[in-house]
Amino acid sequence: MVGWVVGSFLSVVWLYFLSEWVAVLHMPRILWSAVVGLGCFLGLLWHHGWLWLGG
Repeated sequence: MVGWVVGSFLSVVWLYFLSEWVAVLHMPRILWSAVVGLGCFLGLLWHHGWLWLGG
C-alpha cells in the first residue's frame, strides 16, 4: 500500500516536472510522447514493486 501511494505521488511530480520541462524546451510531440511513455513504464515498474527498494 505504501509503495502504491509513493508511486502515485512520484508519478504526479514526474508529470508536473515534465510538463514544465517541455514548456521550456518546446520539445517535439514525438519526443514528448516517448518521454511520457518512459514515465508510464517506470511507473508500472514502481507499482509492481520492481523499483520499490523499501521491500
